[in-house]
Amino acid sequence: MKDQFEVLSVFKLFHKEILTQFSSSIKILCSGNVLEYMQAAFQEYCVLFDIIHHTTCAHILQQNSVAKRKNHHLLDIAHVIIYLTLHVLL
Repeated sequence: MKDQFEVLSVFKLFHKEILTQFSSSIKILCSGNVLEYMQAAFQEYCVLFDIIHHTTCAHILQQNSVAKRKNHHLLDIAHVIIYLTLHVLL
């Protein structure tokens, strides 16, 4: 992502990947209470696909650390999927 306002397009690609690769849908999205996730278009996309969007309170250390751990876990999973995809294709 080059710009923080590309969140919606990146999330759409991620959502499509989950639907395609795992035949599953995203039920709940937990994010920080930041501008990128509060845009009307992002909220409408969540409503369109029945995704419940939970936000954390800003500047609360406990919730921020939980969000960071979850994000780290998602990045680990994404890296494994990319790694496996590249090695299966070879």
